[in-house]
Amino acid sequence: HLTMGSDTVSKHLSPRESAKFITEHADHVKVNSDAIQPLAQKFYDDLKTGTFGSSWTDISMHPKTMDVSTVRWIFLVDSLNFSFWTETVKYVVSFRGETHTGYMALCAAVNRALEEGIDLLDAHVLANLTLEQTKHIFRSATSAEIPLLETRHQLMLSNAETLLKKYNGCFSNCLTSCKGSAADLLELVTRDFPSFDDRAVFKDQPVTFWKRAQILVADLWLAFKGQSFGYFKDIDSLTAFADYRV
Repeated sequence: HLTMGSDTVSKHLSPRESAKFITEHADHVKVNSDAIQPLAQKFYDDLKTGTFGSSWTDISMHPKTMDVSTVRWIFLVDSLNFSFWTETVKYVVSFRGETHTGYMALCAAVNRALEEGIDLLDAHVLANLTLEQTKHIFRSATSAEIPLLETRHQLMLSNAETLLKKYNGCFSNCLTSCKGSAADLLELVTRDFPSFDDRAVFKDQPVTFWKRAQILVADLWLAFKGQSFGYFKDIDSLTAFADYRV
């Protein structure tokens, strides 16, 4: 069973430790060890040639500046980066003459609100958003509303309250307190912002996925190219992000 938050926590394993434990004790899935080396070589070759992925800032909806506003943007967007898929009509955001779906629709909605003068990067603004304002911010170009709208609204209020109470209103202070440790930032984020704490119990052992928490750290590292707010001495402590659509 999957739980969100820390109410049922005993000693948990990190995502990497969890993957190892699950792999070693799985009943229905196994890893083909012989295929690991060729796959790793392919990733390595693709990274060297530049054919694997693109720069974080090359994505049209992502911020281009390497400053604290980008830190705030990443935290906000990654806190809301879940569940965009509807049964029939798609959730679509229109922004600057283009339409976007999925994760890009979320980015477009946030950027549209910023252009309209709604400063979603200010924790004081987030903490006072009404549900009606949130509906307007995430309005769709179709009849399909963004999924889990009320949940997103409550998350923004809760996260803003924590930022204001514990971190002087800015997520960059969370980074400062972790002193360049990705592992420490994962622990902080999943402790203080419980919506990031996706976990389960497997064979009586609490295991963690921390999908969005890991994405948050990775996005910071990518956006700042491993420098400044994106410097993590242990970035290799992250592992794969378990996607709910796989």
